[in-house]
Amino acid sequence: MLVTESTMSRISLVDFVNHNVTEYLSWMSNARGVAFDNIERKVYWASFDDSRAFRADADGASPEAITSPSQSPFQLIQVAVAVSLKKVFCVYTSNEGYITVLDTVVPFVEIIIASSLDYPRAILIDERDGFFYVARRFGIDRMPLGDLTQTVSKTEVYQNEELKRLTGLSIDLTATPRRLFFCNYNDGRTFYKDVVWGPNGTPGEAVELTAIFPPEARQVNVVFYNGTLFTLQKNGSVTGVGILHDYQGPSPFYTLFWISNFTSPWGMHIMDVIP
Repeated sequence: MLVTESTMSRISLVDFVNHNVTEYLSWMSNARGVAFDNIERKVYWASFDDSRAFRADADGASPEAITSPSQSPFQLIQVAVAVSLKKVFCVYTSNEGYITVLDTVVPFVEIIIASSLDYPRAILIDERDGFFYVARRFGIDRMPLGDLTQTVSKTEVYQNEELKRLTGLSIDLTATPRRLFFCNYNDGRTFYKDVVWGPNGTPGEAVELTAIFPPEARQVNVVFYNGTLFTLQKNGSVTGVGILHDYQGPSPFYTLFWISNFTSPWGMHIMDVIP
């Protein structure tokens, strides 16, 4: 698992097999979102202070910028990779936030495909069904992975006026209908939401999972992977990666992979192995 720490300007590699944490990259400025291209073996991340996207080899070598210095007052907060399309998505946040897409082979040329988004902070690419999802203030929208040379249409998937800072966003592609997982950074609440609509066309309700976690745990990001829910914990001394097994079963099992030197965890991405 790769974890970004914003104030420490580093990306850490969390190894659950060998139970250790190592510094993976440390020269970036205020790293936020992170993603991994498992075909090209490249790590991508968003630098919030520089408002630029970067990438490096899987071993951390050959870091390079892939977007030009931004002339926009908006900050780049998240990146995602559509591996089969060879595209990188960049999320710029503000009350008039927007999303750009660029080619992994020929970087630096960004095309705006979505705009007027209310503080977008997370993006999820679903190449299997041909959509991408964006978490913004108060809700989540879905957009098609179609013609990425122009503005795409958006459909509201979820809306909740209590959730002002949605950060984590993940999906269970084995579920029918598809199931989204997300959390609210401000209060650490965690939810899942099936991608279905009510009889009048409005988004359906979400199920809150917060009560399953220990009361001292505050979730700031979430990833669903191989049937298990992983969360970033940030609450005083309770800092690390929470692991929730069998979240729907009669006896959910929770453990904390405590990481003492985590100070400001923000983004995370899971892959099987980085050699």
